Amino acid sequence: MDNQPVQSPPAGPTFDLATHVRNFATSVSLGLVDEKGVPVAGVHGREGARGAITGGANFGADLIEMAPGGTFELHVHEGAHILYVVGGKGILTVGDAKYQLVPETSVFVPAELPHAVSALESHDGQPLTFLAVGYPHQPVDSRRRMHTVEPGLA
Repeated sequence: MDNQPVQSPPAGPTFDLATHVRNFATSVSLGLVDEKGVPVAGVHGREGARGAITGGANFGADLIEMAPGGTFELHVHEGAHILYVVGGKGILTVGDAKYQLVPETSVFVPAELPHAVSALESHDGQPLTFLAVGYPHQPVDSRRRMHTVEPGLA
């Protein structure tokens, strides 16, 4: 064993406290934008935990808040995502179908499926708030997060 080189352990997953642990209460609220950089009125998000997984793409979660009456127009994402409603009420539109969004509702949205989300007006003014978990994940304020589509072209 004399003069034998010491071998490093094989490279493997690492844990980055700065990106792998996030508290939504202390995250900065950022405005969402479309692919042209135009702000989506009344919609803000707080970045949650995220990290690269096999293949290098990011997997992550964000907390999205939509003001009552606010709308994400018909759009697509490059990856699939799951929405989990935390508070408020809204409508998810997929094709000609409309689905009610209420607290504790979860929705799987396949990649590239055109859909829209609208926050309903409420007597208490509560925003529609949902956790958006996606892969691949794009930052809240990224132009690559979503791409609007024309209703007739979806």
